[in-house]
Amino acid sequence: MAPAQENPGRWLEVTTVVGCRVACAYCPQKALTSSYRHISKTIALKLEDFKHFLTSVPTDVKLAFSGYSEPFLNPDCVALMQYASTKGHKLIASSTLEGMTVEQAEQVVDIPFERFLVHLANDMEQERITLDQRYFDILDIFQGHPDFRFHSDGYKVHRDVEHHLVSYALRKVHSRAGNVPQDNEIDVTQERLETIHMQGPITCDRLNGNVLLPNGNVALCCMDFGLRHVIGNLATDSYEDLFTSPEYKRVQQQMLSGGQDILCRTCHKAVPITN
Repeated sequence: MAPAQENPGRWLEVTTVVGCRVACAYCPQKALTSSYRHISKTIALKLEDFKHFLTSVPTDVKLAFSGYSEPFLNPDCVALMQYASTKGHKLIASSTLEGMTVEQAEQVVDIPFERFLVHLANDMEQERITLDQRYFDILDIFQGHPDFRFHSDGYKVHRDVEHHLVSYALRKVHSRAGNVPQDNEIDVTQERLETIHMQGPITCDRLNGNVLLPNGNVALCCMDFGLRHVIGNLATDSYEDLFTSPEYKRVQQQMLSGGQDILCRTCHKAVPITN
């Protein structure tokens, strides 16, 4: 398996805050908060820290403002995005619009995103998204911009939202590598919510898409809500150091050897390596 630093398609997801009040039924927030509180008391990503963390991150690494929580629950989110853009990084974002103000929305449309995904409230009310006038005003601002795309997870879009949209995509939810509790009030008959156990050698492009936390820690990927595989900290390590760290190399070895002590064995993103 080629090491991640040799793959030009690298990205870093930015978790701007730990603890997400949107509390989607299919998102393992408890796994994140219970693990992170033993690591750090830094809940929100500060702009000055972010500037330091990016010092060693090459500009060909895309930055995705999504991570493990709603990015706009951090009031400095726009400033973080603007700084990343001025550094020359290509940007992606995903937001439920919770925490975003109309003023921020007007600033966001001036940032050159490669794509901005708007995660809509679904009709089963599985997300705590505030459907107020602010929300609908922001939807109206974003519609018509080609880089803004809309989707609902699990079920069709909420009835109060549907008439505001020209179109949206419907996405399946999944178990986040087994992190979503099976007793959650979600449709467990969906294929990607079933528990899987991958055997034999496997690979995954998510090794190139790691997740930055507010304290500088970097988790292996967007499925690692329980923070089982922390591969370094950008407060003290360079970006390239992440891919030579003992934990990163251990995960690679376990993927190739059939080892079971890794999150990847229960993840739908993993792909078997065949001869």
